[in-house]
This record gives sequence, C-alpha cells and structure tokens, in this order.
Amino acid sequence: MTDEEIKKYRIKRLPTNLMEALEEFQKDTILIGGIGRDAADLFIENKIKEWHRYMGEITDLDYKFYFHC
Repeated sequence: MTDEEIKKYRIKRLPTNLMEALEEFQKDTILIGGIGRDAADLFIENKIKEWHRYMGEITDLDYKFYFHC
C-alpha cells in the first residue's frame, strides 16, 4: 500500500522490533488484564533485558557492513 492509502484507511503499522512491540504491549490494557499485571511486568522486564543483550552484540551483518568496507 502507498503511504497515502495507509493514512486514508488509518492503518497502523506493526512494530518493527522487539522494543517497539514491548511499547505497544505496555499500552494494551486488555491483553495485560487478560494475563495479569504481575505476569505482564515479568514478561516486559525479561524482554527488555533480552533486547539490551541483543543490541549489545555485533552481528555478522554488522561486521560485514561496518568493518569490511
């Protein structure tokens, strides 16, 4: 779809990474209510740690792009 169509039909884009998904999850009162606040908080805490570990790694793709210019 074009950007104009997306705006016209008010289509929300899906998160593109774990942190964006967590930010959306934290706003979802229905989902959090369904699984419970304690479980949601534990899930969010663990996924944030996972995100930080992931962002701290240099991937093969990073190495290819940035170190083998």
